[in-house]
Amino acid sequence: VVKEWTAEAVKELDFRTEAVNLKRARQAVIDEDGALDVTIPAVWDEYTTKRVMVMDFCEGFPIKRVADLDENHVDRKTLLHAVTTAFAHQIFVDGCFNADPHPGNILVQLSGSPQKDQRKAKAVLLDFGLAKTLLESERLGFAKIVYAAQHSDYQLLLEGFDQIGLILNRENP
Repeated sequence: VVKEWTAEAVKELDFRTEAVNLKRARQAVIDEDGALDVTIPAVWDEYTTKRVMVMDFCEGFPIKRVADLDENHVDRKTLLHAVTTAFAHQIFVDGCFNADPHPGNILVQLSGSPQKDQRKAKAVLLDFGLAKTLLESERLGFAKIVYAAQHSDYQLLLEGFDQIGLILNRENP
């Protein structure tokens, strides 16, 4: 894990790499033609350098602000479904995913009338500086892990681990 993180952390310090990751994630959302109900801001290439990245400003508040969620009558289940669907698409379909998906990297953007139950909440996904691109075999390995965990299939779980390159010592429990 440390070896993998060290190799990826250097990339996170170059905003040109983040811009490439952000554009790929944004294009994947656009290509799904509304099936992924999240926003990923556009990058302004002409102002982006190794030390600076400029992207569209997205109005919103951090997803962890419970009081704002309550005040704006945000349907948390719908919002969570949109976020998890977007991340599942990144991992299992596109193969390039945000490897730092903490609540500070997700905003809630409101649209519509401020009257009760007439505002729509949409997640804005930010910070693709730490992203990972998976080979097809790795995507399938992750799919096996998720399926195996859901169905308590320990043999398939170990196969999935092997497929993503996580080799465990099976002789020493």
